[in-house]
Amino acid sequence: MKNLLLLPVITFVLLTSASLLYSQNQSWNMMEVGSYDPIGEDYNDVWGFEKGGNEYAVVGSVSTIYVIDVTDCTDPQEVASFQPDGSNNIWRDFKTANDHIYAVCDNCGEGLVILDYSGLPGGSVTEVYSDTEFFTRAHNIYIDGDYLYAVGTNTEPEGIVILDISDPDNPVLEENVNLDIQRHGAATSTNYYIHDINVKNDIAYCSHGNWSHFAAWNVSDLSDIKFIASYETGNYTHSSWNTDNEDIAYVCEEVPIGLPVQILSLDDLGGNNPGIFFEGDFKDPLEAPNATNNRPHNPFVKEDTLFISYYHDGIHVYDISDADDPEHIGYYDTYSANDGGGYSGFEGAWGVYPFLSSGCILVSDISSGLRTIRYSVAVPVTWSGINARLNEKNDGLISWSTASEINNDYFEILRSTDGKIYHTIGEIDGSGNSAVENHYTFTDKRVNQGNNFYKIRQVDYDGNSSYSPTRSIRLQSNEESFTISPNPSPATEIKIYTTAISGDIDFYLYDGMGKKIDHLARSLEQSDHLTLRPSEPLENGQYYIRMYSGYHLIDTKAITIIN
Repeated sequence: MKNLLLLPVITFVLLTSASLLYSQNQSWNMMEVGSYDPIGEDYNDVWGFEKGGNEYAVVGSVSTIYVIDVTDCTDPQEVASFQPDGSNNIWRDFKTANDHIYAVCDNCGEGLVILDYSGLPGGSVTEVYSDTEFFTRAHNIYIDGDYLYAVGTNTEPEGIVILDISDPDNPVLEENVNLDIQRHGAATSTNYYIHDINVKNDIAYCSHGNWSHFAAWNVSDLSDIKFIASYETGNYTHSSWNTDNEDIAYVCEEVPIGLPVQILSLDDLGGNNPGIFFEGDFKDPLEAPNATNNRPHNPFVKEDTLFISYYHDGIHVYDISDADDPEHIGYYDTYSANDGGGYSGFEGAWGVYPFLSSGCILVSDISSGLRTIRYSVAVPVTWSGINARLNEKNDGLISWSTASEINNDYFEILRSTDGKIYHTIGEIDGSGNSAVENHYTFTDKRVNQGNNFYKIRQVDYDGNSSYSPTRSIRLQSNEESFTISPNPSPATEIKIYTTAISGDIDFYLYDGMGKKIDHLARSLEQSDHLTLRPSEPLENGQYYIRMYSGYHLIDTKAITIIN
């Protein structure tokens, strides 16, 4: 089992009935303990800080900046609120340094607002600066040492406005850098707009929106910022966060909807052979299998744990002790109105702040304001893993383990063919009371052709129960495959022929380095002949097409492109 630094207790929320679905508005290993929703308007960013032993949240709404005491995570209390001139927008961003809150907004006229919280706890928060001398709007800011980096500004839309904040109340312009001109010597057609930035050890990690690149820039000399390396993500590069040792970045692409989070390796960025390379991607939509196009927004890393705000899907949490293979370990859905409704638009969890010492997790929900989250209280079973696979006889081998058990009577093994309606297919005795890890297995000798979903219902002696996460396997028919004809194919049109298959299928086109570059979906109502027309003409060379049903890889074929 991985070392979950932030999870002293890992548990599941109690469910009340064996027929209850693994509902999208239920949490897994997380529970809401408090909330704060003072005004009926949309909310946006959340940040946090600590002062004098107390913990605080900074939350934005369309009109207001709130400072909220969350020392008691179950009882958030407002300590101050501010309505800067020009407030009427849905985008805010906050960072803190030297007992000050720095606030900006996009699509507004506020400029930079600075709040002094040095009087906390017990005293007041005061506004010490509010001006548009550097910009009227900015989308994102980051503070590193004595410098504030503002991006997505109206004054430097293709670069960075850098302010010296060594005197926290009196910011001074240090540099105003156009990265396009800085890199090329003159303006080019490339749009270097930065949507999100974070800076560590003299390297600025930038998500370049419409340029579709995640890039690293050397900012050791602010008067001469230099390009280091970049990776083309393929879509709107929205935001990122690095592991503590800065060798992996997790990058979110906000649009179009439904993209996975990309894992990028950061190689020798401060050395002679820098490079940024694709390592993999992942997503865990709560509406699956009916809908899988959930939308990631903002990622943050605390030690070996990754937190991502996911709009409709709330907050997802991953163990990244193996940084290039995140393990999904929990979620909390703040937007229960979405249950069963699929994904569209922008609702739900905007941001998350996981860095408070107490472990109180701050979440801002667009509709309902601040939500305070903790890992759930202990229940009879602490789960430590569940897996499902086919053995050599095409039986389903279901295995799971528990880290501890209290009054655990038995386990029910549940199976479904659609991920909605489950039936009990077996039962195994529990270990009663145990403080050591226990392992269990069950063999399903009647696996259905196609998808099979499994979960375990644990029942204790008084009838209370909890559920494991869902796992699935697929029993593939010999006829399930596809062909490409002709092969080699032209760069603009690839013809794919499929045999009969149960369920909808997806084809993904990858380049020779394993980067996904296009996607084609087919429903059962469509014919067995499909045409993939890449959004951009392909260069000559070898590519790969992979055929999936849900998350199950069915077949892979190589294809040669010749223009």
